[in-house]
Amino acid sequence: IIDLSDPAAPQLLSRTPIPGDECKGISINADAAYLIHDSSERLTIFNVADKTDPWFVRYFLTEMNDAQHVSLSPTHIFQRFSAINISRPLAPGIDLYNDPGFEFDSNIVAVHDNTAITASLEQYDITDPLNPILLETHPFGGVDDRHARLEYPYIISPSTSDGIVSFATINQAVDQITSLAVQPLGFTDATVRGDLVFVANGSIDVYAASDSPLLVASLGKDQGVINARLIRKLDDHFVAVSPDRLAIYDIPTNPIGGTHAGSNPSYIELMDDIAIISSSPLIDFIYSTDIIDVSNPIEPRWIAQLDFMNQNARPQGIATYENHVFVAERTTGLHDFDLSDPENPVLNAIYNTAADPKDSPRARDLKIRNNTAYVVDNANGLLIYQIQNDATLVPIGNLPIDDSCQHITLLDNLAFVCSSSNAYLIQIDDPANPQLLSVIEGIANTTPRMTTAHRDGDLLYTADYEAGYRIFDISDPTDPIELAHFDADVTTPQGDFLAYAFDILVEENILYLTMSSGGFAIYDNTNPFDPTLITHIPAAVPQGGNNTRYRQFVKRGNQIYMAAGAAGLRILSLDGCAGPCPADLNNDTVLNFFDVSAFIVAFTNEEPRADFNSDGELNFFDVSEFIVAFSNGCL
Repeated sequence: IIDLSDPAAPQLLSRTPIPGDECKGISINADAAYLIHDSSERLTIFNVADKTDPWFVRYFLTEMNDAQHVSLSPTHIFQRFSAINISRPLAPGIDLYNDPGFEFDSNIVAVHDNTAITASLEQYDITDPLNPILLETHPFGGVDDRHARLEYPYIISPSTSDGIVSFATINQAVDQITSLAVQPLGFTDATVRGDLVFVANGSIDVYAASDSPLLVASLGKDQGVINARLIRKLDDHFVAVSPDRLAIYDIPTNPIGGTHAGSNPSYIELMDDIAIISSSPLIDFIYSTDIIDVSNPIEPRWIAQLDFMNQNARPQGIATYENHVFVAERTTGLHDFDLSDPENPVLNAIYNTAADPKDSPRARDLKIRNNTAYVVDNANGLLIYQIQNDATLVPIGNLPIDDSCQHITLLDNLAFVCSSSNAYLIQIDDPANPQLLSVIEGIANTTPRMTTAHRDGDLLYTADYEAGYRIFDISDPTDPIELAHFDADVTTPQGDFLAYAFDILVEENILYLTMSSGGFAIYDNTNPFDPTLITHIPAAVPQGGNNTRYRQFVKRGNQIYMAAGAAGLRILSLDGCAGPCPADLNNDTVLNFFDVSAFIVAFTNEEPRADFNSDGELNFFDVSEFIVAFSNGCL
């Protein structure tokens, strides 16, 4: 038993021999420790009230064998044919189920609240522990009952026999379980923090969880990491155990956190400590708007999903006003939800955005500035509403646009409205009388899908999806002049990444660009016509290896909150990575062994990028300069 209250100085409290054959697992119930054995059908019970002097109490015969994991409820350990009553932790007993013929379909691997989950991922209501009721039959998948354990909302099941690790996710949004087989990573243990999977396999590897996990970091003996076989979270640290050592680590990652949602979101807004993410039809046709608690960005927490009172609802764009979120729903119009209690959203009102109230609305997106809401409707152009003191909307202006409008961005006194082929610059000085100033056409022979824009003085940056991004002079917004066009494709040591530009921001000579499946790029934009790549963070390696898509984002301080397609919400850190970072040779925004390895390879192959002192020669001085740059970190 080891005291970890001071992570920097773990203290051994006691070392106690275990009688009998080899122990394969342990569960704690109050002052009792239950030890699970490799082959014998019994628990060995220790009294651990005094952590410095645990003592053997007794054996207890069970139905379990093969080191099956023990999942505890407050009162019982559930077996297939009976339950072990642990109300008295040191003196358990056997309770029979009320139905003499009842049998769980397979061994129990997880207990959460009043639900027990079996190895075949079927769920049972155990509100009455002796009368389990089948809730859901899982049509596919399963986990290894010998090693599975619950880290809500994940059931983690490393299989040491075939090198396959499966993650069963309890989808909080729809109260279902989905299976994800991760193979052939072949690790022996794993823990999850904010949708990042930290795995032990003789080293510690970090993956962003998805249908094809993205390797974020790999730490081995060259970084001082022990021969890790087990790994667990300890607050913001990680405890790793080898056959003969225990170590505690801080492990920086980028992304720093994330969480899956009920759909594949493309839109995001922040409201205090919550993020609201919403879907779009660009990835698939699964729609939802989800509320995420981001008070701890390292481990965001899904808390609610908006109820549109319509099972076929198709929400898209979102905007916040005080404690309200307005959502553009494709078939019924604009929905107003009160988020005073984010865990219990309340639908206040629905507004028909059709020109004729008898017609069906086709709301797509909206933005709010001060007390004015600007809404685009696929069939009715731009609609403008005044927000009253009670958050109700009153229509005050409308500009019909003969096009299928999809997105809107507010640019000072202009609105940038885009369809699948064109963008419209609209003057909104007088919200009651919007005026069309000019039209920007999409690029020929490409998918002309413009999604958003950013204004920096008289320069307009447009995100043109697969065409990259463009820069226009809008000193005269009635006559935009194209000044530059960048395909924004990126090549790094991790591979080639095509840009599908979705969102763009320029701030203090730094340009931020989401590239959908291509990832996220940061440029030094001191010269807008010659941007220099600072950092690229891939969504998948290789590109398209999973359904993660980096779409709309919000920058708050040194963090990027991103709607990330199948990955739900992703949060990136800009600490040390929004300025020049010469030692970050693999452009992953984190300085670690990968950069040292990249330098060694470049130096060995006599690549120009290894010439760190720029003298045209490769020698010890370049090694010295690299060490200094690595030690100094990013600017």
